[in-house]
Amino acid sequence: MTVVYATDAHTPGDSELRKWPPHAMAGSWNAEIVPGLAPEPGDVVLGKQTYSPFLNPEFERTLEKRGLTRLYVTGLHTDCCARHASGDAFQRGYDLVWVTDALQAFTDEAHQAGLEYFKTWYATEPARQLRTVDELVREWTAVPEPAVA
Repeated sequence: MTVVYATDAHTPGDSELRKWPPHAMAGSWNAEIVPGLAPEPGDVVLGKQTYSPFLNPEFERTLEKRGLTRLYVTGLHTDCCARHASGDAFQRGYDLVWVTDALQAFTDEAHQAGLEYFKTWYATEPARQLRTVDELVREWTAVPEPAVA
């Protein structure tokens, strides 16, 4: 499974910094991926300068190049970055799955509101598209490994 990291990597001129103080500036330790989630060989790490990674043209090119059509959405913040990225992905025809316990917001209320927004506006099959980590692990481990030729 390919993991695509869309990490904040802000520069001083980013429009998001008109709203929020400088954070996760490109090249700083705040923009690094935490060791427990470190990328593995084959994973992709791309910086983003605002809420949605789709505003970085390299993001969608990478998804297309790798033939990725289903996106499992995780990270921060359910009600902001995940919401904007989900809207952009939905409009482009990607199949979305929100990993409900691998998303987070500043408050549980904001997290729940974000999940409800996904269900209302983007989910076509909510039971399949709003899943927990444990549900996905059970589903994935039930699939046999491909035969090696």
